[in-house]
Amino acid sequence: MSESTFVVNREFAENDKRFRIACSLAGIQATKRQASKFRRGFGSAEVAMRAFIGGGYAEKSGRLQADMAKATKNLNNLNEELEGMSGDEKSSDQGAALAEAIESAKQKIESLEVDLNGLKINLKILTS
Repeated sequence: MSESTFVVNREFAENDKRFRIACSLAGIQATKRQASKFRRGFGSAEVAMRAFIGGGYAEKSGRLQADMAKATKNLNNLNEELEGMSGDEKSSDQGAALAEAIESAKQKIESLEVDLNGLKINLKILTS
């Protein structure tokens, strides 16, 4: 898990705090008008923050989500293949190998979920 701490000056947090913080995190010395444009461009403060936090968090998150979709599809295909086997086939070496592949696919999905949700963000707003 990676952890990032960002120090945000109070002046950027006074009006419409979440969007102002998002602008500050993005390195934008934003006026109220700029903050409003920034907010509209990203739709929400959370999306804006994720787009910039951790040097490419949005890109990393997008790749992880694509990997998650691929791993989930793979797991579903393996499960369908196992369901299509007869009882004798399931107990054969081929069935055992398939069961092992399914377990491996499940573990990959679990590790991807941890990576996807593993970014911890700390915000510190300075009062002076």
